[in-house]
Amino acid sequence: MNFEGIDKISPVPYYYQLEQLLREKIENGRLKPGDVLPSEAELCSTFRVSRTVVRQALNKLCQDGIVYKEKGKGTFVAKPKLQEKFIQRTYGFYQEMKEKGLEVESKVLEHELVESPARIRTLLKLPEGQKVVKTFRLRSVNKELVMFTTTYVRSDLCPGLEKEDLTNRSLYQLLWDKYRLKISYGHRTLGAVAASKYGA
Repeated sequence: MNFEGIDKISPVPYYYQLEQLLREKIENGRLKPGDVLPSEAELCSTFRVSRTVVRQALNKLCQDGIVYKEKGKGTFVAKPKLQEKFIQRTYGFYQEMKEKGLEVESKVLEHELVESPARIRTLLKLPEGQKVVKTFRLRSVNKELVMFTTTYVRSDLCPGLEKEDLTNRSLYQLLWDKYRLKISYGHRTLGAVAASKYGA
């Protein structure tokens, strides 16, 4: 299997680059559920990095439920987490918590225009090459971190969305106020993951 290389000049840690490369292969469907990943030794040789770097990358993917390890057999791509179709209560997490009188905070870690991953194209029935706006946020309620959320929205329906500031702001309300888009249908993927450095 061919992999892009790690940028040794970049200030981004090697383990994070490797994690993202593997994650992209899985999200794009090139590595499918049940597929075995290259061994630690093979990854070390391919990317010319230490075993510590490889283990950090694999451990992060394990924490996120993307892969799992079987002793003596290797590391495998995990099955997708529980997917939940939702039609009712599609007014968003922010509004829901506010209506309950709770203090909501959102920290935006990623908000950009990207190529739609294969999994997202399938769920949203998008043509290949369709751009989407990806938003990755940390959501806190009453100062306590409760979830990480990653949202994908069709870019052709909301041009310029990636330039909007979504810090402590409802995405659903923005879609309505600026683009007159009301969410009536979507998919949620739910799963529990170990707290990462973002939640420390």
